[in-house]
Amino acid sequence: MKIIRTYIILAIIFISSCATPYQPKGLMGGYTDQKLNEGKFLISILGNGYSTLGDAEAHFYKRAKEIVAENGCDGYKVLEIKTSVEPWALGPRPMSKGIIRCLKGSNPSPVSSPPTCCSTTFSQTASSIRWNRISI
Repeated sequence: MKIIRTYIILAIIFISSCATPYQPKGLMGGYTDQKLNEGKFLISILGNGYSTLGDAEAHFYKRAKEIVAENGCDGYKVLEIKTSVEPWALGPRPMSKGIIRCLKGSNPSPVSSPPTCCSTTFSQTASSIRWNRISI
């Protein structure tokens, strides 16, 4: 009985640790960014099959805040953002990609925030979205 309980605990720990951590892009996904011109940055977030669309978008906004701090800006504006599920050899992966503009000055425009209207959509994992698409 103790062995079964140990396996169950280990399985729960393993499954809960599979989502893409917030990190520079690596084997498990992560972020990349590129300076396009003065004050404009392209941010790309790539999750894995255990990440949700919401995770990818939350990582996008977290990286945007870090870029603002690193460049001495007072805020940022999201010029464009696309969050989607992209195909990959081992299954679909959530991705969020967009462009931000760093704002400097005494009265910058407000920071764009993540959408709150669609939390049920963003809570699905990439693999469940794939399954839903196939079953429709």
